[in-house]
Amino acid sequence: MPLSKINGKLLHFVHIPKTGGSCITSYLRAKGPLALYSREPVEWSKTTPQHMEAATQRIILPDGFCDHRFCILRDPFERLLSEYRYRATRRNPAEALPEHVGPGDTLTVELDWGKEFCGTFDAWVAKVFADQIDDPYLSDNHIRPQVEFTGPDVKIFLFEEGLEQVLRWIDHVTQTDRAIVPLDRNSSVKFSIQMLERTRKSIENFYQEDLRLIQKIKASRRSALHVPY
Repeated sequence: MPLSKINGKLLHFVHIPKTGGSCITSYLRAKGPLALYSREPVEWSKTTPQHMEAATQRIILPDGFCDHRFCILRDPFERLLSEYRYRATRRNPAEALPEHVGPGDTLTVELDWGKEFCGTFDAWVAKVFADQIDDPYLSDNHIRPQVEFTGPDVKIFLFEEGLEQVLRWIDHVTQTDRAIVPLDRNSSVKFSIQMLERTRKSIENFYQEDLRLIQKIKASRRSALHVPY
């Protein structure tokens, strides 16, 4: 939940992990001072400040405190695949990672701060879903459903539509010119992943509210574009 001050405006970026947040945060930092952000764990929070879920956000930044709140939503399947690649990259050199991971292929990946997991992608999904139920803050909130970060007063962008629209919006609401800066990216090796059908269904069930919200947003936009004769 980075808090950015740009041209007298307070912007609360609801940073949902693995939705392009590092790029947006680096852009905000280039345009003004940034608060509530840390690369390392902090003693006073169960997560890093930027990855706080909505319930905690609203305690620290109550309604009406900021001029704008915004977030980026990503297809839950793509988000989880990105998470797995990110965790694999943090435990393996790029040249050691395969081009493809199938149902029977095992890999050692980062699980959480100071922890690792060795097994198949399907076993990893089952593990993180079970652990997230026991500990909702697992992996710095990287597994938590996206609907638990956002709220009715949060402007929502879709990751699949690109980050350029987000940058333009930031410029617009702050009445500032485009900042030309290198954008930070948590890069990971883009190997393909094949999952079992039961894993696909498990992901769909675990993130059903995310899928429903994204479909609702897309449907409302299609409706807005339809102009009756």
